[in-house]
Order: sequence, then C-alpha cells, then structure tokens
Amino acid sequence: MSPYLFDRSHWRVTHIGSMAEFFRELGVLVPDGSMLALADGAWPDDVLAWFALNKPSSVPEPCGPTSEFTNAHFVVVSQKSMAELARLAESHAEPDIAIHLGVFHEGNSLVEWFDAPDDPFSVALSIPEVTVRSFAKRTGAECVRIERGV
Repeated sequence: MSPYLFDRSHWRVTHIGSMAEFFRELGVLVPDGSMLALADGAWPDDVLAWFALNKPSSVPEPCGPTSEFTNAHFVVVSQKSMAELARLAESHAEPDIAIHLGVFHEGNSLVEWFDAPDDPFSVALSIPEVTVRSFAKRTGAECVRIERGV
C-alpha cells in the first residue's frame, strides 16, 4: 500500500483561499496535539525564529512519507500556534512558510498538501465528512471524496 493519502481513498480539498486560512481553521479539521510538518520552505529569518520558539520536544515516528518531510520544521497544532502561524503566513509569500505540508496524529497521516498552495490537498477518510465539509465551508474551499482501489 502506498504511504501517500492521495493514492488511497481520501477527501480532496481544492480552491482554498490561502495558506493563512488553512492554518487559521486547521483546528476544525484535526485534533489538537496533532503534528504539523512544514517542509521545503524558503524560511526567512523571522519564520525560522518562530519555528525555533515553537519546536516540539519530540517528533513522533513515523511522520509521513520520509522523502517529503526530511527537510521540515514541526509544530504542534493548537489554537494558539495556528493563529500565530496564520499571522506569519499573512505577511509572507506561501513558499516562505512551506511547499509541502503534512499533519500527523498518533502515527497516522491526516493531511498531505504537496506543492502548496496551488495543488489540492488530501485528507484521510478517518476525518468525518461533516468535519471536512465544515473546514471547506469556513475556508471557501471545495471537497470531494475520491475512491481509489475499490
């Protein structure tokens, strides 16, 4: 089985307004305490400083497809951290924050967003439909269930 959500049945979310909106509403989609991986950004000094202040004490393994998240910074999802990250994203171009994003909880991949912000992102089917649709509505995005291998 592929390690990627997009190769399995999943929710596909498209047309999200901005990365800042994604961060602001991420707590609607995933549980507090989830681990957000922000990979391959340009990371200017103020962004690196924020990452350093918000670095978790440990990163659980496994943390997603390793090839995409070897060059990543990790942040624990909470209302406070996502509000701060949204404010930071509002004052930077998206590639300054990340090009690839993943959200993991208890060893499971919940969200994978490669080539953000232009491409759609995948959400695990373990996230209930009502939750995904609420997130999409709050961010101006669209979502559809994609069936793979059935």
